[in-house]
Amino acid sequence: MKKLLILFLLKPIFANTIILQNCNQTELNLSSIPKRYYNQLYVKAPLDKKIHHYTGIKLKDFANLIKAKNKIKFIAYDDYVVTFDKNEINSNYIYFAFLENNKPIPLSKRGPAKIIYTKKDNNKDYFFKSIFLIKKVICE
Repeated sequence: MKKLLILFLLKPIFANTIILQNCNQTELNLSSIPKRYYNQLYVKAPLDKKIHHYTGIKLKDFANLIKAKNKIKFIAYDDYVVTFDKNEINSNYIYFAFLENNKPIPLSKRGPAKIIYTKKDNNKDYFFKSIFLIKKVICE
């Protein structure tokens, strides 16, 4: 709990940058993502059941942008880890979202980035592959 409280206090420092490891650069400023990759997403959140407006890029475009080859590992501020393999990366309905209502997502709203699913896959339960408060990405 103390760790998250400190993170909320340090929000301006982390609000728009994600650390990258084994990628083509050491950090990613989310405002530097080329607009040609942008997708507008309107999704219902599982907890509050409201429609939320996000801007994000397909996970496969994100992988190309950071030069991830086979896997992408996301690490959250609370050290939760989720890994996506090549098949998941190439999905057309998994997005790396970094704007909500056309503004950077603050830590208080589980930012600066999160994974958004735009379609339910009946063959897989992606609930446990959801991640938000993303602080670091490892290319594998």
